[in-house]
Amino acid sequence: MSSKSNLIKHFLFKFQHAKVFLLGSSQAFYYLLSLFPILVIGLAIIPYLNIDPDQAIGFLKKTLPGDMAGVFQKEILNLINNPRGSLLILGIIGALWSTSNAIHALITSINQAYDIEETRSIMFVRAIALMFAAGMIITIIITMVFPVFGNIMLEYLKNIFDIDTTLSGLLQVLRWLFAWLFIIVFLSLLYRFAPNLNLPFSYILPGTITVSVLWQIITFGLYIYVNNFGAFSAIYGSVGVFMIIMIWFFLTGIILMVGAIINVMYDDYKQTS
Repeated sequence: MSSKSNLIKHFLFKFQHAKVFLLGSSQAFYYLLSLFPILVIGLAIIPYLNIDPDQAIGFLKKTLPGDMAGVFQKEILNLINNPRGSLLILGIIGALWSTSNAIHALITSINQAYDIEETRSIMFVRAIALMFAAGMIITIIITMVFPVFGNIMLEYLKNIFDIDTTLSGLLQVLRWLFAWLFIIVFLSLLYRFAPNLNLPFSYILPGTITVSVLWQIITFGLYIYVNNFGAFSAIYGSVGVFMIIMIWFFLTGIILMVGAIINVMYDDYKQTS
């Protein structure tokens, strides 16, 4: 009992020392800022994919909350019908800049949790932050699009292809499994190369597995909200989905640091055993 109590106290000390709630807030802000550039990237790519604009608008109306697609329909159609390479580049730069700031703050907090100083050059750390920012953007897209909006995507695909019940059920399982496996790969690389330490992969597995499970849990909560959005839209309107996504980003920032703290504690245990 005493050992468990000391373990909890050690975790809470690390949690407070790393200012996890403050980090979660800052990460949520930067991730939310990256949503608009990511949407711009998606819309800027559509003209090069020969997708019917009416189908794209129909899909966005099913996916976006409230009547957002209808409000911005003219602007969206303009983006879809007129390829703009410069807009695509600006979207990529904006998304990477915003997300890299969140990753850079996470790297700093992870080093603080390990009680180590950052001796790598500023340019090198920024390069790492940019690489993981790209990975984080892909992870967020996969985590949100496949599990959360998977039903909408499947219904959209059923209108184009002949998908039977068996294949539909398989795709339902695979969308969650694929998202989970991608999260594990991303987290393994993040926890391995973000801190200024040469850690074996076995030392970062506890935090990686814990965060991958917690991330799926909060994503399932977002999935429940999206699938029952009609019941809430009458009260909160389109703002409701942004509130829940902001909470999802906030919890994402917290659990990423929780995983780092678990890895720190496991590292301490291995060093003393």
